[in-house]
Amino acid sequence: MRLVLFINIMVVSLISFFVLKKRLSMLENIFLLIVLEFIFTSYCAILVVNFELWEVNSRIDLFITYKIFEMIILPLFFISYFNLITLFNLWWKKIVFTVFSLGFIYSLELLLVQWNVITYEGWYFWQSIISLSIILLVVHLIHLNFSKLLNKEGVIHR
Repeated sequence: MRLVLFINIMVVSLISFFVLKKRLSMLENIFLLIVLEFIFTSYCAILVVNFELWEVNSRIDLFITYKIFEMIILPLFFISYFNLITLFNLWWKKIVFTVFSLGFIYSLELLLVQWNVITYEGWYFWQSIISLSIILLVVHLIHLNFSKLLNKEGVIHR
């Protein structure tokens, strides 16, 4: 049941991502995907393997659910966030959208915790929220630098 639900979430997120009118160029989207895959696989590996702050259930269906979350759902939602944030012009709308997006992404992690896919061991919910916020900030700064480089090189014009 859990695996089926996460596969459905993955399929819906993939469909909505490809249907969504992209505000960023294809190069920016590919760059963001590469950066986010690297960051999230490293982040999850550090928490699970190195520090053992999360324990992933060893049942194969729950482990696959975790990997779908880590490698597909999280990066797609973050790329969608970067494409959608450009729709807002006012700073307070961007802040509200950012808080809503972080809450939605954390709610998926909380769903994994409730289903015992992930077990927190010395880790608290607020640490996940802070970690996701820091990841969002770092990726945003990387994206801004990459966009400036693309503008400087004449690849995209904004």
